[in-house]
Amino acid sequence: MTNIIQLQTFVDVARLNSFTEAAEHLSIPRSTVTARVQALEERLGVQLLHRTTRRVSLTLEGERFLQQCEPALESLLQAESDLLEKDELSGNIRLSVPTDYPAETLERAAPDLIQVSHFNFL
Repeated sequence: MTNIIQLQTFVDVARLNSFTEAAEHLSIPRSTVTARVQALEERLGVQLLHRTTRRVSLTLEGERFLQQCEPALESLLQAESDLLEKDELSGNIRLSVPTDYPAETLERAAPDLIQVSHFNFL
């Protein structure tokens, strides 16, 4: 059975080309990153990454696996996010108003959507 944590760890290592940077990104020890990737490789029976003391790169099998894992992993993360945020609005709202239009008027018109701290005038 696929371990999603191992897949996420592998994808991070592959994207960052570094066990150390992946560990920092995931806020876990480097040894944990190494152990997760090794466990995934053992379970699959293939080497996914070429390792040297200075570099990490994908093997051919690793490239193929990454191409298939990334979209699947993103779909799983999006599905989880959709469930967690089911009652919240998300996305961008773009308003076109004259440059001299008072921001206070916009705030009164849509108090739940506009926060002055995120309001950028271009």
